[in-house]
Amino acid sequence: MGRLVGWLLLTGVLWGITVTYPPQDTLVTDPSLTVTLAADANYGFYYLNNHIGPLRKHTVIPNIPLRMGSNDLWLSLLNHERFVDPTTRRQIRVYRALPIADAVTPFEAYVITELAVHHNISLLNTHNQAQITEPIRKRDWYALIVWAMLHTNRSGGLGRIHRRYTDMLGYEPYVALYNRYPTPLPPPFKGQFIPNAYMTRVDCVNSLGLFQNGQDQSATTHHIDDVLVVPQSLAAVIPNDWVAPLQLVSKRDAIAIVKRYATIPDRPIPQMIEMPAPAIPNTVPQRFASEWVAYGRSRLTHYRDWLFQARRQSAPDGATASTTPAAAKKTAEIPPVGAPPIGASPKPVLAPKKPTETPSSPPQKPSPAPSTEWQTIQVKPGDSIQKIAKCYYGDPQEWRSIAEDNALPIKTVTINGRVNHYVHIVPNQSLRVPLNAGGGETPMACD
Repeated sequence: MGRLVGWLLLTGVLWGITVTYPPQDTLVTDPSLTVTLAADANYGFYYLNNHIGPLRKHTVIPNIPLRMGSNDLWLSLLNHERFVDPTTRRQIRVYRALPIADAVTPFEAYVITELAVHHNISLLNTHNQAQITEPIRKRDWYALIVWAMLHTNRSGGLGRIHRRYTDMLGYEPYVALYNRYPTPLPPPFKGQFIPNAYMTRVDCVNSLGLFQNGQDQSATTHHIDDVLVVPQSLAAVIPNDWVAPLQLVSKRDAIAIVKRYATIPDRPIPQMIEMPAPAIPNTVPQRFASEWVAYGRSRLTHYRDWLFQARRQSAPDGATASTTPAAAKKTAEIPPVGAPPIGASPKPVLAPKKPTETPSSPPQKPSPAPSTEWQTIQVKPGDSIQKIAKCYYGDPQEWRSIAEDNALPIKTVTINGRVNHYVHIVPNQSLRVPLNAGGGETPMACD
């Protein structure tokens, strides 16, 4: 039974990947995220937002940066040959909210963050507290209504505020938001909007009725009844326990009313993400056979290169060993320039005349090769070894010379059948380059 389970794991039948953290649609407040994966076997590789690494039974991917608001992380799995399996691609949705000091619900944190990030409107005090049970101000109430209409893609509005308010100077973010959907704005009271006034229950009902083309208002004059009268069209929106019309409305009640009025769904419940494993060859012997064939080919190529190198070294002076036996045979069949045709009688060879001795100048000693002068440079942020080679050698392909001169390891990675070579360097790292690498009379400089 154990062998059967092991075979099924190797063939991928019982093999799967689980994203243990974060769950789908999770809400966080940290600027970075640590992703953890759980697998049934140590096989393959992961690729997550430009991060690549081996896939193990317990894999930790730290320091994934998050921006404020919605973030989409794309996770793909690669097999042992580093080919991406498109069936394993998954989207991980993460929402980064503002760090709020006091307790709020996930939806309340979501609304507060959306207003702050996209409209520069803050519902927090100087201590990052939402004070969600405190009364809401008039400017924030209408900002919630307009945001809800835009969030649900409601059509309407006049494009710009057609009413003039004399007391909205200094509230430019609110005015900019109101201009995107100005329909629910109230008429000015003596030319003023009164943005710092607190909203009462009758004010909330009247504003929602005004949004419905001025219909179904509970009070159209300064007379207010002793009991709050809720229009039938707003019965499903206004809480049933609202009786006193002049009671102040809290931020929590305001967010809940706007949510019901615009039918905004609640935040999704975070769920675990399951993924299929990357594809494995059908049979293990085939995989082993392919690896042995690749190994045999590499050894054969190494032996052939060694044999040709030995032939070159053993060739007499003035002769050049052929790179391949076929090339050597072809060269032997071609007569040299000036030689008689093949099959012709050879001409008699005359003894060369003895050259006349003439006084010659004493032999000159060869001048010693100039010693290479070096300079030390510092790697700057944003530099690559190709960029440094371009600056100091004039050719980005000379990066191998820099790597060899500084004993830097050259790493190789294959993705989707393409071989890529790279050298890892870090800022402030010291590298040694020739003082006159470019071949000119003055040293080259790299800004």
